[in-house]
Parts: sequence; C-alpha cells; structure tokens
Amino acid sequence: MKKNNFRKFCYLPEISTKNLCKIGLLIAITIVLSAISGYLRIGNISKLSISFISVFVSSYAYGGIIGGFVGAAADIISFIVNPTGPFIPLLTIIEFMYGYIYGIFFFNTPKNKYIPFVFISGAIQFIINIFIKTLILSSTFNMDYNVLFISRIPSCLVQFTIYIFLLIIIKPYLKNLK
Repeated sequence: MKKNNFRKFCYLPEISTKNLCKIGLLIAITIVLSAISGYLRIGNISKLSISFISVFVSSYAYGGIIGGFVGAAADIISFIVNPTGPFIPLLTIIEFMYGYIYGIFFFNTPKNKYIPFVFISGAIQFIINIFIKTLILSSTFNMDYNVLFISRIPSCLVQFTIYIFLLIIIKPYLKNLK
C-alpha cells in the first residue's frame, strides 16, 4: 500500500488544544442536531437525521478516525442526555463507520466535484442504513427483516435527498475549513 493511501486510512491530526476544542465543538453540534432530529420521525421505525453534517465536516477536516470518533462519541452522549430507546452498541459502531467512511473518501480530496459527494453519500445511505442498520434493528427488536426493510426504504430515500441537498449547500464552505 502506498504511503498516501495508508495516510488516508489511519490519519490522526496533531492533537493540539485548538484541534481538541474544534473536535469537542463538532461533537456538541452533532448532539444538538441529533436531539433536533429526534422529532423528525417516519412512524416508529425511522427518523430523519441531520446530525451527519457535523460528522461529515469532522471527517472532511480531520480524517476518518476523528470523524468516526465524533459520530460514536456523539451517539453515546446523546443517549445519556436524551435517551429515545435502548442503548444498542452496534448502532454506535455504525455511527463510527459513517464518519470513518466519509473520512476515507473525502479527506484531502479535490474540492470542486459534486459527483463523488452524491455517489458516496448514496452508497453509505443505502448500504449501511438500509441493509446493516435494518439487520441490527430486526435482530435487536425481534422483528421480521423483510417487513422492516420495506418500511425503511421510504425514509432512506427521503434521508438521501436531505443528505445531498445539505451537502451541496455546505460544500462551498468546506474549502475554508482547513
């Protein structure tokens, strides 16, 4: 594996006081956005979350490990502050995966292309949210996978549209982030 590819997979920024404060702020923003998203629900099965924005920004600015840490830490703190159901550690790992995958694909990438943003966000949304999260939820709550899968598709389509819309809005501001 080339050195640049290894750097994208295992990059950790210098943990200075300034970076630590920025990462803590991104975690706090994720928690607030998650609390707001708790009220945007489609039935009892799915919620429309906008908390991915700060996880995406942290992955974009600091790499996948920090982005994953922001997602996982925010998930744990959100559960402690505002529990909306049982704590499921596998869903915390999923939140880490979101940040880590965003960091792999978008850390140190060209800033002027929208196609990768759309494609990767769609792949993450459909692969992780529809297949993996549905499998975890069906096994945790002892529900039929097929029923849960079909009921989650409309919310994932709406979520994908929200992802793309918000990423297009914030993308011009990302060039000033570093």
